[in-house]
Amino acid sequence: MTLKHAELAKSPDNTGKALAQLGIIKMETKDSAAAKVYFQKALKVYEDMGNQPQVAGVLANWPTWNTRLSATNNCNAEGTSHL
Repeated sequence: MTLKHAELAKSPDNTGKALAQLGIIKMETKDSAAAKVYFQKALKVYEDMGNQPQVAGVLANWPTWNTRLSATNNCNAEGTSHL
């Protein structure tokens, strides 16, 4: 389900999933600022709905995403890619 469809369906669980997937896509395309925003939005959706397993999932993966985002930022600053 796309983010737009999830929002139109008023399905917070699918909205959170779509936001997290967009974060992954942005991370893979080395758009670290957008990736961080999407991950934070997904976390907020899950927190607001009280979905503790999904909150835990986002937080459990945060160090991995944060490390990869930091590496991307460092590579962009140096003008090289180490990923």
